[in-house]
Amino acid sequence: VGLSISVDSKNKEAAYVFIQWAAGKPVAKRAALLNGGICRYSTHLDPEVQKKWPWTYVNYKYMLHAANPDHRPRIPEFSEMIHSISKSGNDAFYERITPEKALADMQKEITEIMRKAGYYTRGTKAYKTPQYWLDLAYYDRAPLLWK
Repeated sequence: VGLSISVDSKNKEAAYVFIQWAAGKPVAKRAALLNGGICRYSTHLDPEVQKKWPWTYVNYKYMLHAANPDHRPRIPEFSEMIHSISKSGNDAFYERITPEKALADMQKEITEIMRKAGYYTRGTKAYKTPQYWLDLAYYDRAPLLWK
């Protein structure tokens, strides 16, 4: 669950206090014991939670090793692609264009970005070898191994 405070909120301080409460250890533990989702590391370590749900900590450790925190395509053109997605997505969100138009615009722009980069040529799908432009091996390790 993600909690945030609207920039237009008239009660930012109260909202912040609520978020602290809602995301705090006591509420997380209570939710876990009542069959809610566990979203805090400390809740997985809690002996009472482990007694009731013994599989949760094993599952949590597995998720840490299986998760890929950097799921984006590892190509130099990714930032251009995200710009297109963000721009069209925001236009649809604020109803400046329809969702269908937003998706069509994204497809057209991203196809052009990829074509210009040489990932495929007109009429073919002969993709070039991916470019690993950053050393992201750090993120390929499990989060427990991050330093």
